[in-house]
Amino acid sequence: MQTKPDRSRRVLQRIAILVVSCLLLCGGLVLVSSLSTVEAYIQNDGSWTDTFTDTLGISLPMNNTTVDTVQGQVVLSPTQIFAQTDWSGGPGITSTTTTTDRYDSGMGVNTIVSGEVSLGYTLAADGSRADLNQDGYLDLVFSNYASGTISTTWQYEIDSYIYWGGPDGYTTTNRLELPTLGASSNAVADLDQDGYLDIVFSNIGGGSGPVPNPSGANSYIYWGSGQGYTTTNRTELPTNGSTGCSVADLDEDGDLDIVFSNYVTATTPISYEIDSYIYWGNGTRTGYSPANRTGLPTLGAVANYVVDLDQDGYLDIIFSNYRQNGGDYISTTYEIDSYIYWGSASGYTTTNRLELPTIGAHGSSVADLNGDGALDIVFSNRNTGDGSGYVYDLNSYIYWGDNGNRRNYTITNRTELPTMGSYGNSIAKLDNDDYWDIIFSNHQSSPVTHTIDSYIYWGSSTGYTTTNRADLPTIGAAGNTVGDLDNDGDLDIIFSNRRDGEDHNQNSYIYWGDGTKTGYSAANRDELPTLGTIGNSAVGSPIASANTTFGTIYAIPITGDTTIAEAMTTARIYAPTGVITSAGFGGGVVHDWKRVVWNADISAGTNITIYVATSDDGQNWSAWTQVAAGSVNGANEADLSSIPDSRYLRYRAILQASSDNRSPPTLYDIAFYGDYEPNGDVTSVQITPASLGAWKVITWTADISAGQAITIQVLDGGGTLIPDAHLPGNSTGFTSSPVDISSLNVITYPGLRLKASLATTAVTTTPALEDWSVTWDVAAPAPGKKVFLPIIIKNSN
Repeated sequence: MQTKPDRSRRVLQRIAILVVSCLLLCGGLVLVSSLSTVEAYIQNDGSWTDTFTDTLGISLPMNNTTVDTVQGQVVLSPTQIFAQTDWSGGPGITSTTTTTDRYDSGMGVNTIVSGEVSLGYTLAADGSRADLNQDGYLDLVFSNYASGTISTTWQYEIDSYIYWGGPDGYTTTNRLELPTLGASSNAVADLDQDGYLDIVFSNIGGGSGPVPNPSGANSYIYWGSGQGYTTTNRTELPTNGSTGCSVADLDEDGDLDIVFSNYVTATTPISYEIDSYIYWGNGTRTGYSPANRTGLPTLGAVANYVVDLDQDGYLDIIFSNYRQNGGDYISTTYEIDSYIYWGSASGYTTTNRLELPTIGAHGSSVADLNGDGALDIVFSNRNTGDGSGYVYDLNSYIYWGDNGNRRNYTITNRTELPTMGSYGNSIAKLDNDDYWDIIFSNHQSSPVTHTIDSYIYWGSSTGYTTTNRADLPTIGAAGNTVGDLDNDGDLDIIFSNRRDGEDHNQNSYIYWGDGTKTGYSAANRDELPTLGTIGNSAVGSPIASANTTFGTIYAIPITGDTTIAEAMTTARIYAPTGVITSAGFGGGVVHDWKRVVWNADISAGTNITIYVATSDDGQNWSAWTQVAAGSVNGANEADLSSIPDSRYLRYRAILQASSDNRSPPTLYDIAFYGDYEPNGDVTSVQITPASLGAWKVITWTADISAGQAITIQVLDGGGTLIPDAHLPGNSTGFTSSPVDISSLNVITYPGLRLKASLATTAVTTTPALEDWSVTWDVAAPAPGKKVFLPIIIKNSN
């Protein structure tokens, strides 16, 4: 049995042993004295290791190498085999022939803007015109009224024209002809909300002779589709000598309605004091019918214009009234009122109507001309009669809005501008000075004199004057519209030339703009064949006051959430889908396809899907394989490892618009990677031990097959290769692990970097560096920093 002193002695001995054991575990002990005193310092090995589960140990950027953090290795980077950053101009954009061009820009794709592929917002056509429709080039729709050179044989049952926009301009070889009946105007909008623009034609009448016969002359809706426009895909709506049309959601039910200006009946006697029509839409093609129509009294109405004039959140309708009943054309009264039907929750009524004096009014346009916050109305006055003849030398009117009372349009707040038999007008900022300019189409100075100038009244801080006006030659100009037809950033003017004397076979004019007042001239003008054309539309032009003659499209109410500026901009309707298909690329050798990357702008509800196909001869292609079902805003990447190795690959990008067709996605670039770079290298971050006694070894693990190599070199902390004099063989590099680096002076090299060079002669495979390490001895503590542990052990024996 042990005594108490024995137990105490054993406890002390155990404590001493425990302390020594802890020191041994923490760093080792060096005994420097008798058993009663222990002196120790840390002699632990230091190490640094990177297993490549992240890039924290890598000095970026890497050179033709990449870190596979999933596999935990450094490998050679896939090679960029093909990349596209610009689709505008150049190969593949102006043609769909993939054998000579890089791309087939199919239906609905807009490639005009450099570095972008987006959806088009113009008219659709059949597949044979896939490179010239819904492509972002503005299309022109001319309403042809009559053909012929002698009034007794004028023909009204003729074709109207669509001139497709394109990189080569407008030509008769890129024109579609659609049957109409003495067409006066047109409006282009997506009535059935299927993403294809539909065309509404206001038809006055058919037959032949000095005047058209309105009997049975319905107006037309040509429905848009992927197959273009045909007479078999057309709806006819009863109208009475219709001369103008607008499209807008008048009752805010989400469906577009059509307003027709009715000029004259086919009854005997004929009447001009008749109703114009609102055909209410329901979102379908069958929704427009006489059973779903409202009549509004007008007087020989020519144009109509839909806008929220009083800014109360309801759309108003302006009718330009030309004449009333009674007498012949010379002796009738043209000095009559035009009408504003004010919109309201209960619709449109004659008791909620404003009447404004005009003289044989034809066209009208609206804008805040003087920037006071109230909308102003411009009426084109065409002619009056004095009993013995016509008078065309008339002033047209600006009715100024009153911001204090937005329904207060009066003759005391009106400006008169000299015009000559003016038919139509548009308002646009032509010379980039932020003032609205007014373009008047002057039709005639006498019954047989039509070769006269039309006018541009330039806007300024002091208003509109005859001394600040440009005169442009036209031939019986009727309507005009404005748009940037050649996508140069400057606005161009399209004049519909109706007639010269009795000759209706006249060319219409495009005056090309250059952003200055002097840019519009006969020397900078193109001509397009038309037939007595009256109205035209610049399809895709966003200028609400200038994109449609004798009507408007997509007017929106002005509320607290909608500004005047927004209301003056017409919404673009984008193609529901667009496709761009590349020609084959690659060739030469068989490629191991790795990934595709692309950058995109993906707004809400839009998408871009990527497909690829492969071929071994560039002629026979596999089926399309979807590699990306969707895209995100910004950078995108899709894996191609499941795509079979092949010599050639091509891609197809399908762009999808939002469900309301108001927003498109945009593709900015796309690149395809395959195989591996033949060589590359990677460098570690600087390895600088906090306590360095001596460098020891570097080690690494690698996966290397035949035709591959990995070479390791050692750099100083600044990234300079350590010379062979200090580390023999370093200039050539080391291919076997481990490598002794104990010869390196720790004073000269307090920090190191590792560099691995990877190479392969078979580009379909890559060597892999799986990890690398550096070890060193930790420095002894400086003198005076030794740790002394006095241990007194008494042995009772």
